[in-house]
Amino acid sequence: MTTTPIRETSKIIQPKTGNFSLTYLARNHSNPSALEPVLTITNLTKHFGRIKAVNNLNLVVQRGQVFGMLGPNGSGKTTTLGMLMGVVNPTAGHHSWFGQPPTNELRKRIGAVLEHP
Repeated sequence: MTTTPIRETSKIIQPKTGNFSLTYLARNHSNPSALEPVLTITNLTKHFGRIKAVNNLNLVVQRGQVFGMLGPNGSGKTTTLGMLMGVVNPTAGHHSWFGQPPTNELRKRIGAVLEHP
């Protein structure tokens, strides 16, 4: 049985409302097709009045990566997930799933629970 080595990486994002850490574990793949982007986020921003809940978030999650967002209350985690799932409209920026603009059909390939199950 072969095991895939895992490397740990973390990236700190500092929005205006506070700090939160986007932390993920990424498997090392020898297959180039495994590095296909599943999620691409470009300058994703959400303002609630004068409050910047998410400020210019940029991120790429590749196929095979295990990804999670960690941070204190009010740091933008749920707002970000809401924008990715089409529940919250972004103020600016965009994202794509599997290299395509988000649609309800593409979202059927994604699982998420926001706030309450």
